[in-house]
Amino acid sequence: METNVIRTGFSAIDVVTGDLKPSEVMVIAGQRRTGKTSLVISIARKVAVDDKIPCAFFSLEMSNAKLVNRLISSVCNIDGGKLLNGQLNHDEWEKLDEHISRLLDSPLYIDDTSALTIDELGSRMRRFSSEHGVKLFIIDCLQLIDCYKHNRSEELFECMRSLRELADELGTTIIATCLLGSGTEEKKGNPKMSDHQEFMTINNFADYSMFLCRPDLFYISTIKKIK
Repeated sequence: METNVIRTGFSAIDVVTGDLKPSEVMVIAGQRRTGKTSLVISIARKVAVDDKIPCAFFSLEMSNAKLVNRLISSVCNIDGGKLLNGQLNHDEWEKLDEHISRLLDSPLYIDDTSALTIDELGSRMRRFSSEHGVKLFIIDCLQLIDCYKHNRSEELFECMRSLRELADELGTTIIATCLLGSGTEEKKGNPKMSDHQEFMTINNFADYSMFLCRPDLFYISTIKKIK
């Protein structure tokens, strides 16, 4: 059994990928409100808190406070709204006290800088790798990285190319979320790569692409191995 693989904790992903390995890149794509951030937060908890594998989370859209609140909610299994207003019952306070140390002691490193260039992101990833031995980088989300380009397609191309090179250089696993453009709200059934031109770029650089969808909003979800 390999000891340097990354298990996401979601069997639908781990079975298809055979667990994520060093230098692999996965992109989790979907439209708004499909749960991309919730999924990668759960993966971060599994990797860093449960498995004690060093993980760095770049939250380009959500503040550190909000992200930590959601992590605490996930680790302690307590409603996030109750955590925010402090209206916990006795059992929930005990559960919080019991589990919060697991999060505090975990090798999870959070960077919530809202505006990063691709060069700044690369520098921080190299530092996390050398100083903390980070094995998994999670980036939420790709479209918020400044890649010095003037249109969406060129930005995504440059970003994916750079992440591919960083994964190979550092020998680490990268999981990134990607916001898909509109245009398939009325579609029913399985999503297809052809629904979004962004996937033509993603497929050139990622080892795995994942379509994340909410059946009650659009259509059902699937994962496809592309290499």
